[in-house]
Amino acid sequence: MSQAEATLVNAKNALIGAVIAAIIGGIFILLNGYINKNTPQVEIIDKTGSAASSSGNLGTDNFGQSFTQSNIFSPGNNDNPENQSALGFFKAALQYQSEKNWKAARQSYAKAEELYKKINDIVSLGHIKNNLGNIETNQNNMGSAQEHYNEAINLYQKAIDQSNKADDKKRYRHLQASTYYNLALLYRNNIKDDDKAFEFCQKAADTIDTTAKERLPGRIYFTMGMIKFDKKDYKASVEYFKKSSQYYKNLQADDLMAESFYFLARSYNDLFKQAKNNQEEVSFAKQAIEAYKVALPLFEKNQDDKKVYTLFELGNLEEFLGEYKESVAYFTQAAYLYQLMKEDYNEGVSWERTGLAYQQIEDHHEENCYNAHESWRKALILYKKEKKEKDMDDILSQVVPQVGGGMVCWDEEVAQEFKAIRGK
Repeated sequence: MSQAEATLVNAKNALIGAVIAAIIGGIFILLNGYINKNTPQVEIIDKTGSAASSSGNLGTDNFGQSFTQSNIFSPGNNDNPENQSALGFFKAALQYQSEKNWKAARQSYAKAEELYKKINDIVSLGHIKNNLGNIETNQNNMGSAQEHYNEAINLYQKAIDQSNKADDKKRYRHLQASTYYNLALLYRNNIKDDDKAFEFCQKAADTIDTTAKERLPGRIYFTMGMIKFDKKDYKASVEYFKKSSQYYKNLQADDLMAESFYFLARSYNDLFKQAKNNQEEVSFAKQAIEAYKVALPLFEKNQDDKKVYTLFELGNLEEFLGEYKESVAYFTQAAYLYQLMKEDYNEGVSWERTGLAYQQIEDHHEENCYNAHESWRKALILYKKEKKEKDMDDILSQVVPQVGGGMVCWDEEVAQEFKAIRGK
């Protein structure tokens, strides 16, 4: 017997007990309009960052897991026998749902719904509709999913209107906001309509208590930021990533902070590339560096793609600002990480950029030229392995003596060595 089946047996036993109690005592439970204070307590199962919940098209980098798993709700508990039976069916449905046994989950939710209607528990009915929306989304039944989510939103609104307690109203608005967010995810990930997704994110943001110390407000703002980022509206994405970053920072949620600050930095970085004057370039470069530096130590071991991208971009930005020693450090770290990732060409590019940064350090010129030559030698060998003719020629141009001056690392002996490696 599976866990879900065992839970279902308990639910049926509870239902039999409820019927017997009603017959013996002549008790009929009619709660017309009353909401039990224990019912609205909600468990939000927070599964973040799976490939299936990717935020969508982010260009060639394939970055950007936006922590967009749908919220799954579970009602609270009380001693009412009929409520216990309904809760048993609900828990069985959740178990079936986790096992992706959609048919059994629907059947158990239907039995729970029937019982919750009898005791007029509209909040738990809202939970059922929300979770049915998740099931239909998984089954790619977009029309049914939208219908269930909208029913959930209306049920939570009814609970808000009927309650005269501020804390309860706040809790019901949270539930409503979560369902608005599920609708946003449906439009973003399944229907591929980012305009509607943004609209429902905005409704979620307008509904939820933004002072709440929890992840949902941050997730909402992060998704809004990703939508604007994908549309290349970087000024707008900066504002939303700032909000999500602050929420995650307050919660000390390092995994989400890394993602949020990373895309905040990328937004600033893209604004830097679009800047119309040097003052803007400097300002955006500094803000990008600041955000990248927050994200960098927070990346997990399985996020090397983001980490190496961050290191390389930090090298670029520091070089632009004339901080060549810092640039060397970041490009070198990027090169070694690319080596671990077995990406030979990108490792070569990183060593080439390391050499260029060494060449621009004004003090200890002889030592820095030696380091530049060592970096370029590594790049040249990797480029030859990858048969990158133009890149090898670019390396040679750095060491073959030419007419002109400047802070350069020309060296005839090194040039001959590099020509031999190059094959010319």
